[in-house]
Amino acid sequence: MDVAVVVDFDGTVTEKAVSYMLLERYGRPGWRDLDRQYAEGRLTAREVIALQFSMIDATDREIDEFARHHVQLRPGFLEFVSHLRGLGYPVAITSEGLDIYIDPVLDENSVEYVNLFYNEARRDADGRLVPYYPHPDMDCEECGNCKSGLVKALQKDGNYVVFIGNGRTDVCPARGANMVFARDMLARTLEEEGKPFILFEDFHDVMEAWDSVVAHG
Repeated sequence: MDVAVVVDFDGTVTEKAVSYMLLERYGRPGWRDLDRQYAEGRLTAREVIALQFSMIDATDREIDEFARHHVQLRPGFLEFVSHLRGLGYPVAITSEGLDIYIDPVLDENSVEYVNLFYNEARRDADGRLVPYYPHPDMDCEECGNCKSGLVKALQKDGNYVVFIGNGRTDVCPARGANMVFARDMLARTLEEEGKPFILFEDFHDVMEAWDSVVAHG
């Protein structure tokens, strides 16, 4: 069986959502209200990230240094990637976040052999962060980076897709994946919908369950 693993970044690979960490450190007032509007369905994921990232008053260098020095990986992630590499299973990190902080975190922790699908950071004429979306779904305007599209593409290539995530933008891809490891909001939503998933706290939990659940998936 060909297995492909797709992992969310903010709050899944990392212990905390890095985007929120940056907003708490460098964000202008009002970003929390945008988050409430998103939770209430009044803003799409694409809209809220564009608005919130434009409110981060930090240079590229400040963001890079903050990501390297203040962001912690969720325990067991490096061992998990190494384990999957030994099995020959590809790993993709997919995120609604930006390369400008994801790349430094991965580089600082020497994370290698993963494929990356995320939004890209650009600057407008006023120097504000502006997300660019290289992986959209042309038929859906909800997200900037279509995680479901990645899951479907991997399945079309004959892969059994294992999805690992925690948040609102992980719900859609989790619904379509062959197997799901979930925590936080994603776990609560899947439980309400009656969709099977495996609850995890860190990647040691994922590895502990991996051989038995994937082999018999």
